[in-house]
Amino acid sequence: KHGLEISAETEEYFVNSTKSFVENQTRFLYKQIKENPQYEFLSKSAINATIEFGVKSISLLAKKI
Repeated sequence: KHGLEISAETEEYFVNSTKSFVENQTRFLYKQIKENPQYEFLSKSAINATIEFGVKSISLLAKKI
């Protein structure tokens, strides 16, 4: 088994924290976040982070305000 297992609550906290950061620290309005399951990390350190910590590629959609 690779990566860390996170609870739904932890994942929700991450999404909400990201949304809050985008809306409060930038001039963008959060719209959507999604995983990119087909993305393959290329560097050895990124691949190791994926295995050890469950790092994933995401896309964030935001609108400039």
